[in-house]
Amino acid sequence: MHVYTMGTRAYADAVCKIIDPTGEIFGNRILSRDESGSMTQKSITRLFPVDTSMVVIIDDRGDVWEYSPNLVSVLPYNFFVGIGDINGAFLPPARPLEPPPNETEAPAPTSTEQVEVPVMTVTGRLWVYKLVD
Repeated sequence: MHVYTMGTRAYADAVCKIIDPTGEIFGNRILSRDESGSMTQKSITRLFPVDTSMVVIIDDRGDVWEYSPNLVSVLPYNFFVGIGDINGAFLPPARPLEPPPNETEAPAPTSTEQVEVPVMTVTGRLWVYKLVD
């Protein structure tokens, strides 16, 4: 697993020490804005220049990835409500989650349908649970 953040290297290192204190999960695979070469965009080929077919991106900013097909958009986590993204002050304001361009939203499941929801743990394992509404 990798960490790719628009935060500073010091921020990335501090967060990784909390969520991966032994370095077993991320190791040296941390890329911050200090090393990335861009202050406004992230590039999947920067980490995987040959093949991206097995890469999943989980981020709350689809625009910085140019809405890559590998992207799973998530809601942002705001610990200090109303402060905004202090590590991304140079970025345009985040837009609400929406489908990537040229794609339509799937209809919402009814209460009798089952929905498959992928869940990734911090250890990098991927399970698929079937949830019934």
